[in-house]
Amino acid sequence: MSTLKFEPAKTLACGDSGNDELMFRNSGGRGVMVANALPELVEAMTAAADPPTKELRRGAEFKTCHGSTMLFAGREVAGGIVEALQYFFP
Repeated sequence: MSTLKFEPAKTLACGDSGNDELMFRNSGGRGVMVANALPELVEAMTAAADPPTKELRRGAEFKTCHGSTMLFAGREVAGGIVEALQYFFP
Protein backbone atom coordinates (compact mmCIF):
# COMPACT_ATOMS: atom_id res chain seq x y z
CA MET A 1 0.00 0.00 0.00
CA SER A 2 2.73 2.44 0.87
CA THR A 3 4.74 1.56 -2.24
CA LEU A 4 1.76 1.91 -4.58
CA LYS A 5 0.21 4.71 -2.52
CA PHE A 6 -3.34 3.48 -2.02
CA GLU A 7 -5.54 3.49 1.07
CA PRO A 8 -6.25 0.44 3.23
CA ALA A 9 -9.99 0.79 2.45
CA LYS A 10 -9.16 -0.06 -1.17
CA THR A 11 -7.79 -3.46 -0.21
CA LEU A 12 -9.45 -6.82 0.31
CA ALA A 13 -7.57 -9.46 2.26
CA CYS A 14 -9.04 -12.93 1.69
CA GLY A 15 -8.48 -15.96 3.87
CA ASP A 16 -9.55 -19.36 5.07
CA SER A 17 -6.86 -20.56 7.49
CA GLY A 18 -5.14 -19.47 10.68
CA ASN A 19 -2.04 -18.08 8.99
CA ASP A 20 -4.27 -15.62 7.09
CA GLU A 21 -5.30 -13.85 10.30
CA LEU A 22 -2.33 -11.47 10.17
CA MET A 23 -3.63 -9.97 6.92
CA PHE A 24 -6.79 -8.92 8.75
CA ARG A 25 -4.86 -6.71 11.21
CA ASN A 26 -4.66 -3.80 8.79
CA SER A 27 -6.32 -0.76 10.36
CA GLY A 28 -8.81 0.65 7.89
CA GLY A 29 -8.52 -2.39 5.66
CA ARG A 30 -11.23 -4.78 4.55
CA GLY A 31 -11.18 -8.54 4.67
CA VAL A 32 -13.24 -11.61 3.98
CA MET A 33 -13.21 -14.88 5.85
CA VAL A 34 -14.84 -17.41 3.51
CA ALA A 35 -17.60 -19.71 4.77
CA ASN A 36 -15.36 -22.80 4.73
CA ALA A 37 -12.66 -21.13 6.88
CA LEU A 38 -10.83 -23.48 9.20
CA PRO A 39 -11.84 -23.43 12.87
CA GLU A 40 -8.54 -21.79 13.96
CA LEU A 41 -9.27 -18.72 11.80
CA VAL A 42 -12.91 -18.52 12.93
CA GLU A 43 -11.74 -18.69 16.56
CA ALA A 44 -9.05 -16.03 16.04
CA MET A 45 -11.45 -13.66 14.30
CA THR A 46 -14.15 -14.24 16.90
CA ALA A 47 -11.61 -13.29 19.56
CA ALA A 48 -10.66 -10.17 17.55
CA ALA A 49 -14.26 -8.99 17.02
CA ASP A 50 -15.07 -5.52 18.36
CA PRO A 51 -17.38 -5.42 20.19
CA PRO A 52 -16.69 -8.90 21.58
CA THR A 53 -19.01 -11.68 20.49
CA LYS A 54 -19.42 -15.36 21.23
CA GLU A 55 -20.13 -16.30 17.63
CA LEU A 56 -19.73 -14.71 14.22
CA ARG A 57 -22.61 -14.99 11.78
CA ARG A 58 -22.03 -16.00 8.16
CA GLY A 59 -22.99 -13.31 5.68
CA ALA A 60 -22.46 -10.57 8.26
CA GLU A 61 -19.98 -7.72 8.58
CA PHE A 62 -18.02 -7.18 11.78
CA LYS A 63 -15.28 -4.86 12.99
CA THR A 64 -12.05 -6.02 14.59
CA CYS A 65 -10.03 -4.70 17.50
CA HIS A 66 -7.32 -4.00 14.90
CA GLY A 67 -9.50 -1.44 13.13
CA SER A 68 -10.36 -3.52 10.08
CA THR A 69 -13.78 -4.32 8.67
CA MET A 70 -14.51 -7.97 7.95
CA LEU A 71 -17.15 -9.98 6.16
CA PHE A 72 -17.72 -13.57 7.24
CA ALA A 73 -18.92 -14.73 3.83
CA GLY A 74 -21.92 -16.96 3.40
CA ARG A 75 -20.26 -18.69 0.44
CA GLU A 76 -17.22 -20.93 0.27
CA VAL A 77 -13.88 -20.46 -1.52
CA ALA A 78 -13.94 -18.14 -4.56
CA GLY A 79 -17.69 -17.62 -4.14
CA GLY A 80 -16.98 -15.97 -0.79
CA ILE A 81 -14.42 -13.68 -2.36
CA VAL A 82 -16.89 -12.65 -5.07
CA GLU A 83 -19.49 -12.08 -2.33
CA ALA A 84 -17.07 -9.76 -0.52
CA LEU A 85 -16.14 -7.87 -3.69
CA GLN A 86 -19.83 -7.21 -4.36
CA TYR A 87 -20.39 -6.26 -0.72
CA PHE A 88 -17.47 -3.87 -0.28
CA PHE A 89 -17.15 -2.57 -3.84
CA PRO A 90 -20.66 -2.56 -5.36
